[in-house]
Amino acid sequence: MVLSQQVSTVAAGTLTGRLVQSLGDPLPEPLTGPVTHLFPTAAAVAGAADHELPGMPASRQRTLRTVAAALAEGEVDLGPGADWGTAREQLLALPGVGPWTAEMVLLRGLGDPDAFPATDLGVQVTAAAHGLPGGRGLAQHAAAWSPWRSYATSLLWAASDHAAARLPDAEPGTDRSTTDFHTTDRHTTDGTDRHGGDGHTVTTKETP
Repeated sequence: MVLSQQVSTVAAGTLTGRLVQSLGDPLPEPLTGPVTHLFPTAAAVAGAADHELPGMPASRQRTLRTVAAALAEGEVDLGPGADWGTAREQLLALPGVGPWTAEMVLLRGLGDPDAFPATDLGVQVTAAAHGLPGGRGLAQHAAAWSPWRSYATSLLWAASDHAAARLPDAEPGTDRSTTDFHTTDRHTTDGTDRHGGDGHTVTTKETP
């Protein structure tokens, strides 16, 4: 999710591929195909030099190393059986990690059925199209959907023109790479975390 901050889904995939090529162990030749390398370990990412993390700004490199080091040293537990609430708190305590990143990790990585990335642009846009509140109001409105807010997120994505909602048999000529509604954790010099939704700005203080 760190690699998805402030970039499109397609760009995030490209960055991930570069990371794997740079730091992942190559597979033996008989096993190679579309997948050529193992995904790098957290320790490898934490110790990576700048040139081994290509295509991303210095701030993203720092965040990636910080998260990787926390995982490698056991400060953050995202393993099987990890407690969702504890994982959320541990992630949000890391510099460079805001609510969107934490909620997306909980939703996609740990399977928390109640994770809700309220500042996700796709969620905000579709919610607004259906007459739901925007900005902070959406998170408050979504409290009524607990404990199944992850499912609500999936429904909102499915109801949008989000690339993830397009089926393989989409109309010929449809460009699946240009629409990316995922918003990001946008970190600024004043230590705040700004998320763009449907024109509203949600600002929350990040942990130093």
